[in-house]
Amino acid sequence: MTKPIIAFQGEHGAFSERAARQHFGPDITTLPCPSFDLVFETVKNDPAIHGMIPVENSLGGSVHENFDLLREHKVHIVGETNLRVVHHLIALPGVPVDSIRRVYTHPQAAAQCVQFLRKHPDWVLYQVYDTAGAAKMIQDDHITDGAAIASKDTATHFGMTVLASEIESHHRNFTRFFVIHRDPTVSEDANKVSLVYATKNQPGALMETLKVFHTHGVNLMKLESRPIPGRPWEYLFYVDLRGTIRQEVLDGLEQHTMTIRVLGNYTAAQPANEVKP
Repeated sequence: MTKPIIAFQGEHGAFSERAARQHFGPDITTLPCPSFDLVFETVKNDPAIHGMIPVENSLGGSVHENFDLLREHKVHIVGETNLRVVHHLIALPGVPVDSIRRVYTHPQAAAQCVQFLRKHPDWVLYQVYDTAGAAKMIQDDHITDGAAIASKDTATHFGMTVLASEIESHHRNFTRFFVIHRDPTVSEDANKVSLVYATKNQPGALMETLKVFHTHGVNLMKLESRPIPGRPWEYLFYVDLRGTIRQEVLDGLEQHTMTIRVLGNYTAAQPANEVKP
C-alpha cells in the first residue's frame, strides 16, 4: 500500500511535519515546501497529496496568510489537528549560551517566546520563513554566535544542541492545523464546518447572518474577519460551526450575503486539554 504523501511548509523537523505525523501516523511520506503558497499549489495539482497548514495559535492568534490562501486556491479542509508546541533554543554542538548574539526563527515562534526573548535584550532577532529553516541556515552557514528557536525534532534532525528547553511564554501553547485536499471529502463522523462569506454592504447585515445561526440552533465556534482585496473597508467573514452542512442554514445565509463558500466539513480535532506534548 502506498504511503500517504503530506505536503507542509518548511524543512524536515518543522512543527507542521510533526502535526502531519500526529494526524496521519508515522507511516507517511512528508514533502517539504519553501512556502505556504507552494503547499496549496502542490495539493491543488496532485490528487495524491494532502497538505498540513497551521491556521491558529493559542498565543499568537490566526495565521492570516493561510486563511487568505484557502479562499484563493479553492482547496478543501478535510481534517484538523491540535499540536502542543514546545519551543527550544538550539545551536551548533559546542556553542555555549553565553556566546549567542543572534537568534533566528519564524515570526510566530518569536511571538510565542516573547517573555524569554525579553530576558536577552542584547540578542538580535532574525525572522525567517520557518523554525526548522532557521536551524538549517545556522548549520549551512556554520553560525557559531547564533541560535534557533525550534522544536526538539529539528535539533535531532540537524544534529544540534538544546541550550534552553520549553521557552514558550505559556506552556499551554497549541497550534491548530488544517488538513487540506483537492477534493471535498467528508467522513462519516464529520462534526465541524468552516465557511467564508461576504455580507451585503448594508446596516445590520452581519447581525442578520448571526440570527440565522441562532434560529437554526447552530453552535458558532469562531468568527473572524479578513479584508477583501481591492475593496477597502469591506470584509470576508470566516466562520467555524459545530455540526454538519445543513441546507436550510446555507439558504438562510444566502439571503444576507453576496458570496458564500463551504471550506470544509470535517472531524473536529482532539481538544487541546487532551493533547500530549
